[in-house]
This record gives sequence, structure tokens and C-alpha cells, in this order.
Amino acid sequence: MPKVKEGYSLDDSYLFYKEKMSSKGISLINKKLYREICCDYNKMVVDKAMTGSMFKLPHSMGTIWIKKFKINWNKPPVDLNESKKQGKLVYHLNLHSNGWCARWAWNRLKSAAANMTFYNFTPTRTNSRLVADVMKRPNGHKIFYS
Repeated sequence: MPKVKEGYSLDDSYLFYKEKMSSKGISLINKKLYREICCDYNKMVVDKAMTGSMFKLPHSMGTIWIKKFKINWNKPPVDLNESKKQGKLVYHLNLHSNGWCARWAWNRLKSAAANMTFYNFTPTRTNSRLVADVMKRPNGHKIFYS
């Protein structure tokens, strides 16, 4: 199956907004203000998820939250950097979080949009690192849903 496009940027989103709003005769905001609004909205979503809450996306696009899970001890995650330094396999035990790991999750099952199986959600590295920082806090793993 051919791949369409890797993703859309805020520039692509602004062009879409500009095209749609100008055709309706609505006055436009400039690109800088549009970018600030989008960044503030994304920060709001991340802040809500970091408190352990589910964020319901508008227009029935699903929910985003941080999901915790226990490590599969049949195939534990390998710490590649430490393994290379020590010359043997070293595993991530996550002792700081009592063996829990966490990742971003997107539930799109009740979404009203068509062809949702072709969409994916990939958080930025910064947002993934934020989850790791919260998990490293004492009892940080107790915030998130399992």
C-alpha cells in the first residue's frame, strides 16, 4: 500500500486554514499568532495528560492519555548504552517506578472520522521525555492509568 505523506506541519495547517477562511470571507489572523495558538493548545493537552487525565479531542477524534504497563519479564527491555559500555546485556529494570513503564496512548475507536486506521499519533521527543521524568519521581507511576 503506498504511503501518502509523513505528516503535516503547522505551515500546512495554516495554509489550509487560510484557504478555508478566505473563501468564506472571514478575516484571517497572521501566521505567527496562528502558530502561538496551536502551540498553546498542544501545551494544554500535554499538561492535562501529565496530571493523569484523559484529554478528549474535539470533533469526536478520540482521547489522548498516558498509559502505564508492567514490564514483560519474558522479554525485558535492553539498555543498549549500558550494554555497550559493559560488554554484556543489561536490562532496564525500572526500579524507580516499581517495574512500571508508560507511553502515550490514543483511543480512536469511537471517532466519527472515516478511515481512522490510517492515522497514527506520535508524540514529540520532548513529550516522551516528559513522561519519563514524571515516572522517575517518587510515586510518579501512580498518576497514570493502567
